Amino acid sequence: MELLEKRKIATRIMKNSFDGNDAVHYSIGKIGAGYLFRKEALARFMFDFCERRGGVYLSKNNKGVICFYLNTIPVCWIDNLWDEICLGILAIGPFRAFRVLQRSNLVSKAQAKIGEHIHCWYLGVEPDARTMTTAIELKNLLYKASLKTGLPVLAETTMIQNRDVYVRMGFRVYEEIKLKGLITYCLILEPQM
Repeated sequence: MELLEKRKIATRIMKNSFDGNDAVHYSIGKIGAGYLFRKEALARFMFDFCERRGGVYLSKNNKGVICFYLNTIPVCWIDNLWDEICLGILAIGPFRAFRVLQRSNLVSKAQAKIGEHIHCWYLGVEPDARTMTTAIELKNLLYKASLKTGLPVLAETTMIQNRDVYVRMGFRVYEEIKLKGLITYCLILEPQM
């Protein structure tokens, strides 16, 4: 599959999951003027960021996507800077930038305590395909990467139902970050033997 088609499918799935996600609304604002544009910009940023690290995987039916990557993969600083500038201008905006950076720094500090890891940034499935088959397929990709590298997998969520799904997958909460009424659950999955 060519990159543009992969990006189109992945960003569609991501955008469809953003409504009602507290972390997304914290970062790009709530539904209103410009919300659809900001959702698109955020989804493209997430895809580009993870794809540069070789970490975007679609399910066989193209209804699910998982984004994960080794946290130590080097990426050209110019690409990172460009991604961050585009995200800041097109999705976050100047009024939310400080709080988004503050939360990001707190999550980074929590991750640094663990050391080298695989970061699972996004896991989502289209509503009409939320079957065990698609979810298990994506989960198995993540487990195989953890087993192959011998590294733990870290993930974060602000949604209790997502936290519970991760826990059912074998993750445990290793830290809770509370910031301005938003709780971020930091989760870890030890390498499966």
